[in-house]
Amino acid sequence: MSLLEMLDLGEGFKKYFEVIPALTPALKEQAFRIRHSVYCEDLKFEPVRPDGRETDEYDANSLHCLVRNVNNGEFVGCTRLILMRTDEPLYRLPFEKSCEMTLDRTIVDPGGLPRHRIGEISRFAVLSKYRRRKGEQGEVAGIADDSYGDAKRPRSRISRSRSIWASYPSHCIMASIQFLC
Repeated sequence: MSLLEMLDLGEGFKKYFEVIPALTPALKEQAFRIRHSVYCEDLKFEPVRPDGRETDEYDANSLHCLVRNVNNGEFVGCTRLILMRTDEPLYRLPFEKSCEMTLDRTIVDPGGLPRHRIGEISRFAVLSKYRRRKGEQGEVAGIADDSYGDAKRPRSRISRSRSIWASYPSHCIMASIQFLC
């Protein structure tokens, strides 16, 4: 194996994990439970819910994916691709609502894109025992103040480090999505 192959994050990811499209109600249920564990219990971004599921209004119009540990079959993470609602031309994606006042429209201006061709990736969640690297056990997340770039190293527009995103080309083709936010 070459050094380049050893440093390829996608190849490393595939040794330990696989991406599973959540196409059945049972698989979607797994995603909602992982999200609850991460967003409600661990990070406390959302309230704990009696049913142990973290869901919202966007789930019905989303494509969901799971990440499974290939060694033990455990589902360890999830994400979703929110699609536009074709029957609601004024429908806005979550980031359009939450970032309305701060969105840098020189990078992306969703208003200038064909609405039926955009989607939003969100609810990326990984169970706590799989998202820690050595030395990060006491941190909410392994993110530092400069993780998003600085004057000398501006932020990248495209993240190359999340191998789960490799699953999205097929989802985007199925949904005719050209632009991800």
